[in-house]
Amino acid sequence: MTKICPLCGSTNEDDAQTCVKCGYIFNQKLNLPSYDQQLYTDNSEVNPLIYKVGYLRRAFFILIIGTILLILPFINFIGTIIFLVGIFFLIKGFDKISETNLRYKRHYRNTRIWLIALLIFSVFMYVLEQFGLNYNSIVSVVMNSKGTYNSDIWMNLGTVIMMVAINTIVYVLAYLKLIKSLRLLSEELQVKRLHKAGNYLLFSLIPYIISVVLFPILLLLILQTGSPLSPDLGASKFTLFLEWVALPAFIIVIAYIFQILGYRYAYRGIDEFVDLSSS
Repeated sequence: MTKICPLCGSTNEDDAQTCVKCGYIFNQKLNLPSYDQQLYTDNSEVNPLIYKVGYLRRAFFILIIGTILLILPFINFIGTIIFLVGIFFLIKGFDKISETNLRYKRHYRNTRIWLIALLIFSVFMYVLEQFGLNYNSIVSVVMNSKGTYNSDIWMNLGTVIMMVAINTIVYVLAYLKLIKSLRLLSEELQVKRLHKAGNYLLFSLIPYIISVVLFPILLLLILQTGSPLSPDLGASKFTLFLEWVALPAFIIVIAYIFQILGYRYAYRGIDEFVDLSSS
């Protein structure tokens, strides 16, 4: 004989006192509060998991808003701040669920560590951008140059490329951990949407990496050939320059769209788990 957990649906031995997955205590009266209360309440005597996944739900909602704003021109700096807030709540969410009796809680704890590293590097890069050490400032200098050698431009470009490369490595590794965690959560919570969320986030990494590689190549070509605004270069090279600028921007938008879809599936997947657990 076996008994089914009324919260997560997992199968347990007939004489089990608690659920092996979510920690639900059998032979007790289940009295769940409203979902709004679940987000801010941590009552481990009822079911710690149903409350703690609420932090992940909130994180994915914030990440959806932040990523949408990243696509929009002129206000993408607001999107960056909101995105960083979403990462913070994502860290808190994985910290909470790593305290439960889930089978893969060690992996969730490891994911939290990588997300912390991502948050630190992202904040550091954001601060550098505010001081003008970014691709945009270098482009503005190059556009006004005459193709002559400028050691400051090369030094700044090398520094930016190095920092972007480090940030990209941390970003990719953190998201690979997040993708694996979503797939493991999909298995443990029996919610297929979480696995789909991981797939979309994996798809987003491909155009993201391509765009990160393309943009410095563009700048290096400009530094070698001179400013595309120079009349000596002709209209054809100026058109080519515009195409090169548009290409990495278009590719990064594709990455953001995949991210939004991934966050949405994760958000809906947690909603599905809560609904099934509360019914």
